[in-house]
Amino acid sequence: MFDLTQQRYCPFCGGTELERIPQRMTRCGTCGSELFQNASAAVSVVLQLPDGRVVLAQRAHDPNKGKWDFPGGFVDAPESFEDAAVREIHEELGITLSPSVLRYLCSGSFTYPYKGVTTLGVDIHFLAPISEETYAQCRAADDVAQIALYDPREISRTLVSCDSVYRAVTALRVIQ
Repeated sequence: MFDLTQQRYCPFCGGTELERIPQRMTRCGTCGSELFQNASAAVSVVLQLPDGRVVLAQRAHDPNKGKWDFPGGFVDAPESFEDAAVREIHEELGITLSPSVLRYLCSGSFTYPYKGVTTLGVDIHFLAPISEETYAQCRAADDVAQIALYDPREISRTLVSCDSVYRAVTALRVIQ
């Protein structure tokens, strides 16, 4: 997925007469082909201990290096959201979750600037309870610099990487 506003040629005919319909699509004036601006799917998991604290993962790389996220990442084809969430938790924290513990929390959109191209994405945020013993087994790995426990009431918008993550924080506060 790439930002269609950066597209200069039609990938079907090579035409340069491109009509932009912001945040939706690009239409080729030469051959009539339409390229839709679809969002990349991503997941995150809000791991919550019995006392209400949640696990945050600090980003080890750009974009937003040093900011905090809930562990997660992009969905690989042909994964389900739940399979992607389980895979990402294992890659980033080294623990194994059962998909059956995942509960939908909320969703949110985001932009992802990477190597000069900005993609659009949509996060599916899951909530999963974990025990103190499971948290003790967590280790920062993959693209996570470190992990920490936070009380959701103490997580500010400036601490986290994007509005989508903060939307999950807000949703979590509502159900507590």
